[in-house]
Amino acid sequence: MEDTLYTTFERQGNITIITQTTKANKTCRAKKISANEYVNLTTGEICEYGERSVNRSQCHRSLLRTFATIRGIVNANSADPGKVRFITLTYAEPQDDTERLYKDFSAFWKRFVRWSSKNGFEKPEYLVVCEPNAPSETPDGKQRFHFHLLLFYRGKAPFLPNDDIGRIWRHGFTKVSKVDDVDNLGAYLSAYLSDVLVDDGCGDDVKEVNGEKKAVIKGGRLHLYPAGFNIYRCSRGVKRPTKRQMSEREANAYRKSHKQTFSSSKTVRNDKAGFETTVFKEWFNESGDG
Repeated sequence: MEDTLYTTFERQGNITIITQTTKANKTCRAKKISANEYVNLTTGEICEYGERSVNRSQCHRSLLRTFATIRGIVNANSADPGKVRFITLTYAEPQDDTERLYKDFSAFWKRFVRWSSKNGFEKPEYLVVCEPNAPSETPDGKQRFHFHLLLFYRGKAPFLPNDDIGRIWRHGFTKVSKVDDVDNLGAYLSAYLSDVLVDDGCGDDVKEVNGEKKAVIKGGRLHLYPAGFNIYRCSRGVKRPTKRQMSEREANAYRKSHKQTFSSSKTVRNDKAGFETTVFKEWFNESGDG
């Protein structure tokens, strides 16, 4: 029997995702030709993009895609949390120079690789995410950025003394953490990249931080990301999620043998193109399967 849904299966380490749509849009109707212009492939007309975003919150879909990419990369490389280390690198002084940020990180990485070699540690793969602090989160109310760095080792992750990492970083404070007890590291990390902690209890959600429940403003950090800013970088050797087409029969068989952890559905509509589809997504965590 012919399938009535378009189904894809994505593997991100222990995390797997089944996506089904009622209709697939396989036609590209526009092609970007410059930073400001695109060509309408249906009419041949050259058009200008609308007003460019000042910050990333004004390009919400792009930001969501970036966070989804980060989640996928993290999960694809953290199937065994014992092979992962999580490091936070912060600035002691106000820092909002986006050009300097990754220069500082590149210099840190070179020093870290030399230090690792000297101590007999393998060179890990990495993913680094640059996150802005809200002014309310800093003691002086000034803008600061900090880095979340994930190190992916082939074997068991070594002990990394925080004092040594601080001396290698040179710009402020550091924190080295294990992630052994985090079941879905990609979701754990990306949740913190968009929300702002608040002290007055007036947030619209609650999050546990270091064992304490904190109020947060959902999406409150999005406007702090400058437009066009590269939120993350990673080394060439990191694993990427894999994706393939799947039949409805395969999807049903997979559901029977694996426990679903989350699901969602939404309708996607493009009135200009006359296109509408419903997207169903299901998440599974194979590390918890019996």
